[in-house]
Amino acid sequence: MGNAARNSSEKMLLGCLFATALLFLLFVSIPTHAQTVGANLSGTVTDPSGAVIPRASVIITNTGTGVTAKTATNTKGIYTAHNLLPGTYNVTISATGFRSGVESGLILSVGEEKVLNESLSVGSSQQKVTVAAAAETVQLQSAAISGVLSTTAIRQLPLNGRSWTDLATLQPGVNQVRQMAAVGSPDRVGRGLGQELTVGGQRPQGNNYLLDGISINDYSGQAPGSLLGGNLGVDAIAQFRVLTTDYSSQYGRSTGGVITAITRSGTNQFHGSAYEFLRNSALDAQPYFNVGRNPPFRRNQFGASAGGPIKKGKAFIFGDYEGLRQFLSVSNQTQVFSDATLGIGTGPGGGPGPSMVACASSSDPNCNSSGTETLSQYAAFNGFTIPNPDPTTGIDTGVLPYIKAFYPRMNGGVVPGSPDSGFYNFNGFQQVSENYFTTRFDYHLGSMDTLAMVYMFDTNPGSQSDEFGNKTILNKTQRQVASVEETHIFGPSVVNIFRVGLSRVFAGAPAGVTAVNPLTSSTSLGFQPGDSAGGVQGVPGLTDFSGGLSYLYPGT
Repeated sequence: MGNAARNSSEKMLLGCLFATALLFLLFVSIPTHAQTVGANLSGTVTDPSGAVIPRASVIITNTGTGVTAKTATNTKGIYTAHNLLPGTYNVTISATGFRSGVESGLILSVGEEKVLNESLSVGSSQQKVTVAAAAETVQLQSAAISGVLSTTAIRQLPLNGRSWTDLATLQPGVNQVRQMAAVGSPDRVGRGLGQELTVGGQRPQGNNYLLDGISINDYSGQAPGSLLGGNLGVDAIAQFRVLTTDYSSQYGRSTGGVITAITRSGTNQFHGSAYEFLRNSALDAQPYFNVGRNPPFRRNQFGASAGGPIKKGKAFIFGDYEGLRQFLSVSNQTQVFSDATLGIGTGPGGGPGPSMVACASSSDPNCNSSGTETLSQYAAFNGFTIPNPDPTTGIDTGVLPYIKAFYPRMNGGVVPGSPDSGFYNFNGFQQVSENYFTTRFDYHLGSMDTLAMVYMFDTNPGSQSDEFGNKTILNKTQRQVASVEETHIFGPSVVNIFRVGLSRVFAGAPAGVTAVNPLTSSTSLGFQPGDSAGGVQGVPGLTDFSGGLSYLYPGT
């Protein structure tokens, strides 16, 4: 019985494998369109009468690297070349009995579907007719509505923070979502840290971001970004295209727009750059309503990039590093207990006065002309008692230590319409350090094979003061993207693009916390034994206290 069952299982497994193989062969025999990372070039070759020329040779040469891609026309006179790196090309088309045609200066961009038709005249193939390629005014191969940002535009247009994805807003129908929660808040961390874009009126959550064909959307499926919400690496991006509508199903994963970028590669000539950008409060314009000097602010962005040949015409490498250091003074206004609520003042006997709070109702006979009453009077009128009132303030002795430890005394007056609360103003800070680098290796195996490998790493620790300056909150993001792509041309109409990639994102907010006020690390005020003080939330008129070290970050 056991052998029969085993034989049956083996037959079922073999049947499944056979069916899978047939299904695979069926799919590979169907012409499909791969997701375009580079550019596709296609066209028809004809003679002077308009008849197609089969088996015409097509040689496509990148003027920057000297790398050539070779293909030929099929029986219908059609040729196709897939996944060409963005750049400038010379295209040579030749056939027996015809003069060779040379199209020089043909510019291809990322994700482009370019059509180049050629009519060859009768003559010797040694004779050449050279034509300078003209820019197309109409996209003939695709109905997608899109726009391209070139290397020059990416590197030279002014960008606050040098985030290349911000340039997507130069395309019609693309806008930034400006009402976003602050970085470090639970809402922002849950939604993603990148600057959100709405494309064609669609939700920002529907966009897809591609780097060398690999989706780099963050852990929430939204725009990628570091703690500052941007994406460094302007000098590492060769081009990027924004597809807003009517793009084909090859892209997938998106109901909004597609932002697809490709990294720069080395060429036969060594090229490099070094740079530093400075922004600080001394150079910033004065806000119209600002009184006094601008809050201290300093941002340094610096880096270098370089690329060149390992072996000319064969292997190339490119690398880019960018660092960012920023210190920003942040003006904070929070709400704390008013002096009256804390019983700070002069009572009838010359000592501290009782705690005064806003009356719950004007019908309370203890309510004075200023609309306040003592805390004990407020409690009595509302039908509850304070279990262990402090003799001076009337506040419960179990609550008073938390108020004294973590809620500072107001320094900005009473909140209008809320005499229980006062303003506390202080200068906090935000300090960010970011290091980004990427490297790309291209290897031309032959006229039919190309290999590209890319690795990107971005780490971004930062710190900021909490709501009252009691502690420093540490946040961190770290991103890694790696991809390998191999393109093989089997013939005039068959090409295989193999691509595998990894995108890994870590975001911690908080990723750690350190004490400024020693009581935030003390266990004497913990809600549970061994814990530091818990948080205070949901009290009307007060800013929430985010708690002690172990409450905010259990790993502390």
